[in-house]
Amino acid sequence: MDTLFLYPPPFVLVSEDIVDGDHFWKDKALTQYFGQSLTHGIEPELAVILGDFGPGTDAIFILDYQFDLKNPQITGMDYGEVSNQKGWTQLANNIDEFCEVIGLS
Repeated sequence: MDTLFLYPPPFVLVSEDIVDGDHFWKDKALTQYFGQSLTHGIEPELAVILGDFGPGTDAIFILDYQFDLKNPQITGMDYGEVSNQKGWTQLANNIDEFCEVIGLS
């Protein structure tokens, strides 16, 4: 993926995005494609949406606090391009590593 969009603050939890009715989380075609709920593998109350990989990708990435509340990993929606599996995949161990990977450090 060549494009990266970081969303501006205030950042939103996945759980808030679902409650606010964002169509992404209820998209039947995406759910069918992945063969499971789009929240499978993440904890919506512990996932902060940071951005996505460009218009039309439907590939968001999150700060994922489910394993470490002090040092969240970066997890992204994978269509089989990163890990050869569909669903959520770890993109970086933490925000510092993610910044290195995308050239911000």
